[in-house]
Amino acid sequence: GGGRRRETAEVAVLATGVDFALSRKLGLSAPRDFLMGAQVECDAPGAATTTLFFGRDVAPGAFAWSVPAGRGRARIGLLTRKDPRACLHRLLDRHFGGVRGASETCAVRTKPVAQGLLARTAGDRVLAVGEAAGQTKTTTGGGISYGLACADLAAKTVVEAFGRSDFGPASLSAYERRWKARLQKEILVGQYTRRMCARLSDGRIESLFQLARTDGIVPIIRERADFDWHSGLIFALLQRLSFMRFFRHVRDRLGPFSAS
Repeated sequence: GGGRRRETAEVAVLATGVDFALSRKLGLSAPRDFLMGAQVECDAPGAATTTLFFGRDVAPGAFAWSVPAGRGRARIGLLTRKDPRACLHRLLDRHFGGVRGASETCAVRTKPVAQGLLARTAGDRVLAVGEAAGQTKTTTGGGISYGLACADLAAKTVVEAFGRSDFGPASLSAYERRWKARLQKEILVGQYTRRMCARLSDGRIESLFQLARTDGIVPIIRERADFDWHSGLIFALLQRLSFMRFFRHVRDRLGPFSAS
């Protein structure tokens, strides 16, 4: 049933997604910065290929997408700073002819997506993994691969703690060190890059795509792109003089990047 039940354990692993109530209660960190996501799966015969959309009138601060889901259907969604439902309906109206009946017949799902590195994800007999630990891609908002990788590190740490019969903060802090050694740079580089791109006007975004088409950028993307690990590509692009010049005025406003 739906009643309460009491359980006891030597150690608990929080995998509560974007519900941070338990994390706060147990002294772990919770994000302060979020993007908001919205997505709908519906009939969209015209959406036969994967498409990305950019622009302040489409998805302010981020981007939107359309991904074929088979049988004439598509998953259409976006990330933005605010009003994700309104932005999604505007996207459907402008680019998909409203996708007739989508708002009435298809459930629009919304959720917050954490941004940034959390200070404390391990404590006394408790660890947090996945979204509960802020282990998400700050570039795209995804996070399944990060969560799975960190779940392995959490399991390793817990097994070691059982071997020592020590589940205190000092013992479980090994998990924090391990996952941050693996993901800290990715999270911080992605967050800084997103902040730079969010400051671009629509005209500057168009200029950026034009630069990519004409300045030998596409071969770099083909060589360095990785579905899960983005910092290598970002650093490679920012080493191009043209990209450095393009983003200079934005970097001056944000200040220097630090991965520490």
